[in-house]
Amino acid sequence: MSEQTDEELLLAFIKRYHTLRRLIKADMARTLGDMHLSHMQLMTLKTLSHQGPCGVSELGERLGLSASTVSGLLDRLEAKGVVERTRDESDRRKVLITLTPEARKMAKRLHASFKDLLETLVTSLTRDDMEAMLRGMNVVIRQLEKKTEEVER
Repeated sequence: MSEQTDEELLLAFIKRYHTLRRLIKADMARTLGDMHLSHMQLMTLKTLSHQGPCGVSELGERLGLSASTVSGLLDRLEAKGVVERTRDESDRRKVLITLTPEARKMAKRLHASFKDLLETLVTSLTRDDMEAMLRGMNVVIRQLEKKTEEVER
């Protein structure tokens, strides 16, 4: 078997990355059932689930989105019964975004499903394969962090 060129390796990496994303997305879709959520809607669900209720501006900061974009996103999530807008008891001028009880249950199911998926994947790897993957992921993460720092300067 001949060695792959750098370009062939890069194309193989990209293809595997997209396949992995597609399969994880399909697993999440099975967990969500009839609740079809976009990537940003899922990120909002995850953010509110992990970090708790917040105002529109703060949610925008957490997600890296403008307040107007978040407002439209929240309108769609509210229509689907995922979030509620409530007045802050300590400052009635402020609107808090919270997950509905059903959305909190959904977030727990998604988290458990993703954890189960990762555990299944990890147990199928040898220790050497796992260590090699972690080394590769660490290199990729460091490069992305470096690139992000350069853009922010």
